[in-house]
Amino acid sequence: MLITQMGIISSLIFIGLGNPKISISYLAATGFLLCFFSATQDIAVDAYRREILPDEELGIGASLGVYGYRVGMLVASGLGLWVVDPKTLNFSFNQTFFIMAIFMLVGVIATFICTEPKIREEPPNTLKKAVIEPFKEFFTRPYALWILLFILFFKIGDSLAGSILGAFYVDMGFDNKTIGEVAKGIGFISSMVGLFLGGWLIYTRGIYRSLWVFGVLQSLSTAFICSLTFHATKLTLTQVVAFEDLSSGMGTAALIAFMAWLTNTRFTATQYALFSSLASFGRTFISGFSGKIVEHTSYFQFFLLCAFLAIPGLLLLFKMKKLEGIETSF
Repeated sequence: MLITQMGIISSLIFIGLGNPKISISYLAATGFLLCFFSATQDIAVDAYRREILPDEELGIGASLGVYGYRVGMLVASGLGLWVVDPKTLNFSFNQTFFIMAIFMLVGVIATFICTEPKIREEPPNTLKKAVIEPFKEFFTRPYALWILLFILFFKIGDSLAGSILGAFYVDMGFDNKTIGEVAKGIGFISSMVGLFLGGWLIYTRGIYRSLWVFGVLQSLSTAFICSLTFHATKLTLTQVVAFEDLSSGMGTAALIAFMAWLTNTRFTATQYALFSSLASFGRTFISGFSGKIVEHTSYFQFFLLCAFLAIPGLLLLFKMKKLEGIETSF
């Protein structure tokens, strides 16, 4: 975690020293480094959380982890844009990247405070043991393929819908002020509530039941977005954003807890990297085609399609029921 944090700080400083008008390739290279260290840090932190928490606390741990992620995103996007506005501090974007590098010291301090997890089994000490054996161990499990398909499909509709919401709100006639107040303000609060409820329900009701409930809620909230195509008012927007972010937060907490539960503690980081890569596939790759889909259909049909995309994930839950210990887990 410490190595990746140092890499992120260095990358942010390097970006702050650049100028895209002079060299766009420099910005691309430093941006690549930032994404590399950031993604590696995510895996390290997720693996650390898995190794220090007992199974019954994975749901709450997942919720708190996403809490931190959402707060970080709010600071980076909200505060970052606020300080460069001429009406506020009028900082340059270069200065803003330096400020973000300073904020990274919070994580560095936390890493120094944390203690190394207790070693339950001998950790891998070769590349083969660290990379090949974790994959081999997972793919020899019963229902391994079904597990990967479930992780891929559980949030794919929700992620695809979320990728185009900003453009959708603008096309429905809402101005930036309204979108900022509702989508960022109300959305942030409702997603935090969703994460809290998600963690609590996973802890009290178990992961399997929670995945069913949250999966259905995700589908319903995506379908509810269609209501804005008929009645685009601020009240309807508030209801849509609150329901969507609430259910999405609950679903995210459940999926992260489920992926953590699946990992073998000997190979936590490698196996979690496999799961999280699949889980983000809809958000990173498929979402790139969302605009093209809307061009050939309509917003109503698009969000209805996203709602139906939840069905494969829900059907795959019947396969997940066969996993040993899932109904009694947490």
